Amino acid sequence: MVRTPPGQTCPSRSLPPRPASARTHWTSESTRAAGDCPLPPGRARRSSDEHEEAVRFVKRAGAVLLLAVVLAIAVGGATAWSHGYRPYAVRTGSMSPSYPTGALVVDVPPSPDGGAPGSVITFRTGGGLVTHRIVETSPAGLTTKGDANPAPDAWTIPPENVIGRVIASVPRLGYVLVFFKQPLGVVAVMTGLWALILLWQLFLPEDADAATTPTVLPV
Repeated sequence: MVRTPPGQTCPSRSLPPRPASARTHWTSESTRAAGDCPLPPGRARRSSDEHEEAVRFVKRAGAVLLLAVVLAIAVGGATAWSHGYRPYAVRTGSMSPSYPTGALVVDVPPSPDGGAPGSVITFRTGGGLVTHRIVETSPAGLTTKGDANPAPDAWTIPPENVIGRVIASVPRLGYVLVFFKQPLGVVAVMTGLWALILLWQLFLPEDADAATTPTVLPV
């Protein structure tokens, strides 16, 4: 409805006759408040088109932004992987407090000699992968120790068993890495993607209704 100033009347418009059954759905002259004029149909339609166009723009912008983020992560991850960067999850507290349980460590390729004292390395043992600090080097190999352990490790590591040198870590992110490596993690990712698509369609439908409902002129 359009509010008219006092003393002015609504502009007259000629409309085609309507069937008697349809007139009950139209706003009557007697029920319209004084000073209220119906919104012109053309103006109401423009408002509806503008609203729908805004919704389409938001959806397109969101899709482009999401695609850009996914591509950036994919390209960045592929580039880092090709240069030898590897993520590992810390599963025990032997390197606390520097690398507590659940931390994610990022390794780069090690030096040919395995590393120098003070470096934190990831290496292979009979029980799997271990991330500890080098405390001593010798012709026989590398002696390592966990920061939280009272004594050095019982083994001596040959340089060829070293697979990486730690350069960065993120607390608790290792839990996420471990989770996504499990079948349940894959299911969770797929479920999250489907939920995102569902919410997208629910809150931003393609045929969004106009924010302004046009008022029909009386006959």
